[in-house]
Amino acid sequence: MSAGKYSPTIQSAYKKDPNWFEKYVDPENPVYDKDGFDQYGYDRNGVDRAGHTEYDYQSAEIHNDGDGTLMLDVFMMFLNYTPIEGGE
Repeated sequence: MSAGKYSPTIQSAYKKDPNWFEKYVDPENPVYDKDGFDQYGYDRNGVDRAGHTEYDYQSAEIHNDGDGTLMLDVFMMFLNYTPIEGGE
């Protein structure tokens, strides 16, 4: 698993429904979903639901020789995350 722009906290949600973000968008601020996260899974401070930044995933991958341990751990934590149904 390679660190990319999308947070691993929402990868499962996108696999279940590629349009979940549009269905869960905050009508008051369409850049974010109802929980305050953008379409990539990060809040206005660049932190995802697991408390990590995109840099954290990239840095962990570099320091762990590309094994993606942090990313995989977070992905597994959020494997059943369904924003539309209200969470994990």
